Amino acid sequence: MIGTQCKALIRGRLGHSRLYWHRQPTSPLSVDQHAHPALFCYDALIEVFDTLDLTNRSDLATCARSVRVCQAWLVPASQALWRSDSGRSLQDLYHILRAHHSGIISVEFLTEVLRHKFHRRRDAWDLFLHYGSQIRALRRSDCDWRDDPAVVRGAETGLITSLIRRNHGHTFLPALRSAEWDEYPETRGALFSLVPPSLDTLDLTLHSSMRQKDIESFVLQLSGVIHGIHTLRMATAQNVSVVGLAYPPHLRHLSLDPYRILVDPAELQTLLSHLRLESLSVHISECHSWSAPVQVGKTLRKLSIEGGCLDLTAFVSHVHAPNLCELELFTKGAIDQMLYEPAAHRQLSAAIAGNPRLARTLRSLTLEYSTHLSPLLLGKTGPPVALFPDVLEPLVPGLASSLETLVVKYCHEAAIFTDDDVLCLAQACRTLKHLTLSLGARERELTVSTKLPTITALYHIAKYCTLLIALDIEIDDDDAKPVSPSWVADHPLRMLRLAVRSFTSPACDHLELERQVYRIFPAYFRDQDIAFVVSPNIGHTSSSYT
Repeated sequence: MIGTQCKALIRGRLGHSRLYWHRQPTSPLSVDQHAHPALFCYDALIEVFDTLDLTNRSDLATCARSVRVCQAWLVPASQALWRSDSGRSLQDLYHILRAHHSGIISVEFLTEVLRHKFHRRRDAWDLFLHYGSQIRALRRSDCDWRDDPAVVRGAETGLITSLIRRNHGHTFLPALRSAEWDEYPETRGALFSLVPPSLDTLDLTLHSSMRQKDIESFVLQLSGVIHGIHTLRMATAQNVSVVGLAYPPHLRHLSLDPYRILVDPAELQTLLSHLRLESLSVHISECHSWSAPVQVGKTLRKLSIEGGCLDLTAFVSHVHAPNLCELELFTKGAIDQMLYEPAAHRQLSAAIAGNPRLARTLRSLTLEYSTHLSPLLLGKTGPPVALFPDVLEPLVPGLASSLETLVVKYCHEAAIFTDDDVLCLAQACRTLKHLTLSLGARERELTVSTKLPTITALYHIAKYCTLLIALDIEIDDDDAKPVSPSWVADHPLRMLRLAVRSFTSPACDHLELERQVYRIFPAYFRDQDIAFVVSPNIGHTSSSYT
């Protein structure tokens, strides 16, 4: 009811106006006297605006327009807008200094702001500083595709320098905690004067035109100026060495772009020997002939690795991580490797379970099997892969009794995953709290030869995984009569994501299947998403109930 009245007030006062960035204080407006009192309560409004997804343009426009509805909405709406975790970009701030809104920045736009706008409008400058001081996360700006990005960034550097100079040498983003930044030779290190020393998270892209010595110099200056960074996501050109860089001294979480940065085991050990990382994400290569132990340090608790199946198998066999709790493995084949090899995937599972050092500490395991970087480029394959006996079965003896999180995603032309397979997995993994089993039914049309478990699998999971609180699984619709699930009446499941593939028609009885699900997991869901996907021999449709 409150949400409906919120929308009514916005439509009644503003109609369907374009996205608006507040420029000056709004005087109190007359409001609907029949509106719910909560609509003018600061705490309630904060909760309402926090539910908006500001990465969605419609929600973003709603939040921006809400600033103008009435005086009571001004502060909570603007706080939600500018302090959002989804972030604001510099172009959002620039538009305060300009008379109208534009979705992108260009050399012409930046030049206009630099030469005319913020020098003439004192009220706009004050608002610029006010809202700039509220931004917690900085997103990348969108550039005009007709301009050279390097030229645009160079022009923006001139504007940033001028703005900071007018602000007496201080940044206009003093509360910034995270930032996305593209560094070009033309930007000349503008990042260092733009962000405060307290910045803790940086998503950094070093343009391919930067040379190795330029990158080394930039990262060295980064470590000295913004010494508080603890999370760094970095992308560079290919063939750039990232091992010898002088990373920030307090860095704890490092993610290296898997599409451009490859490291071998020796480089990985060198990298980790100089850093006290708690989490690392990297693409590893040239491991298949490695035979020595791979020491990754005592502080590392989460490791996310992409690579070829043979490289991952060799790495997992030799890795020594005494405190590793989370392991994520993503198999990515070369562009000419279009055939799936279940035997190699099985060897990877066996290597994970066969490393006793992993079994002692590992609590979360993610396995995403695919041959190519893009599942859409699947080639002809052999017979269907029986997912549990062909691939996953070796995991059970070594890890099943200690895992709390298991995520398995298998991208294959044809795979078989049965109720009995789920039963074996559930009986072995009774300590699970989070479980994901996916063959990609939501992302693509599965072939008819791909077999999914049925709703019976949910009974098995509910019966044996009694600690489970989050489940993501895909099933086939069938006409089996449900069995009374009296033994799962108190199951703690709170989050359910279920994809149901139907071979009948789009008009199949979705409500009956939902009733069966609620009989299995009768607790109140905090998050529920049940999607119905029609088999390709009828056409592909999807409907979702949340």
